[in-house]
Amino acid sequence: MARKRAHPATVRQVYSKRLGAIRRGRGWTQQQLAAAMAGVGFPVNRATIAKIEAGKRPMEVAELVAFATALDVAPMALFLPLGMESVALTDGVIVAADTAAAWSSGDAPLDPANLRTYSLESPKVHLELAMRMRTSGVVTPASERLDG
Repeated sequence: MARKRAHPATVRQVYSKRLGAIRRGRGWTQQQLAAAMAGVGFPVNRATIAKIEAGKRPMEVAELVAFATALDVAPMALFLPLGMESVALTDGVIVAADTAAAWSSGDAPLDPANLRTYSLESPKVHLELAMRMRTSGVVTPASERLDG
């Protein structure tokens, strides 16, 4: 008898699982994570964290960034699975975890045909260009311009 292939986890499902796993990996309670969130200027109560970890509350982008800040992890560590399994970015876009990681980190578009437009909008590409310009002396850091 053929086995049914399970639908890949959605980014929301991964977020719920990864938030709890990373928190527990730090040895933190939900209350300690709530305190860390307040410490980074994004107060969230323990009950809200429990709802997120249980998958009963949707994620918000600003909240995801705040959790990543409080836990000191890359934001994508909260919404992409570990390993090589697939992830459903949307209902219609399912990709391997490594493809999703390359896309979300600014390394590669989901569709190779979009490389040019993807690169033009990638913060990573812009940062690399700025760093090259700075090391070549074309541009100096803002702090040097203000101090000088």
